[in-house]
Amino acid sequence: LHEGLAYIAEAHIRVNWLAVAGVESLADLRSKSPEELKMLAAQILHHHASTEALEKMQRKPDHQRDEVLEQAIMFNHDVLQYLVLDRAIKGGDIGVMEDMLLHLFIRFLGNNNSNYSQEILKCLQGLHKEWLSEIKDFICQHCWLVNSTGRENWFTPIDMAQEHNIKDIKVIMYRSEGPSVDWEYLKKLNPAIPTIRILSNHVEEQFGTQARSTSHS
Repeated sequence: LHEGLAYIAEAHIRVNWLAVAGVESLADLRSKSPEELKMLAAQILHHHASTEALEKMQRKPDHQRDEVLEQAIMFNHDVLQYLVLDRAIKGGDIGVMEDMLLHLFIRFLGNNNSNYSQEILKCLQGLHKEWLSEIKDFICQHCWLVNSTGRENWFTPIDMAQEHNIKDIKVIMYRSEGPSVDWEYLKKLNPAIPTIRILSNHVEEQFGTQARSTSHS
């Protein structure tokens, strides 16, 4: 789903560049100066991905509304926020994530996702009204994201990282030891599971032994 959204968003924005710049090929944009490209990007955001553009279209009489364009503007508006948040998560940009909490709250509230909206509201209350600065910094820096690889753009939400840990325990330990695994042995081996996972992936890549998908739904 994520890959599909990214491809569709790229296609939409490419078409918007052509329309706003009045060119037939993206290669023609090479003649533009950085200032001109920045101005064109702002026009794309304003005319093809903003709430203002969507509301302007919706205020038109029915016989003047372009439903295809209206849906495209709505998609661009929503998908850009999604992609910005996704990039912020992968890059470990806590500041952008915090700035987007209010947008997420309004989105969940409008879609009747009461559980999510309540959790975000509690988080906003804590961040801006209740928590001391030391507590706020600790939560933002240590309770939202984790990067167990040390690689750039490999940050993962902590709940997803925990799901990966559970999967590794099931695959690495349960598959080899079964339900009769010794708990003391599991306790000793548990810290080495990330290393075992890396070694296992390396062997599968080198010898082509991988027989099942590694995707996680």
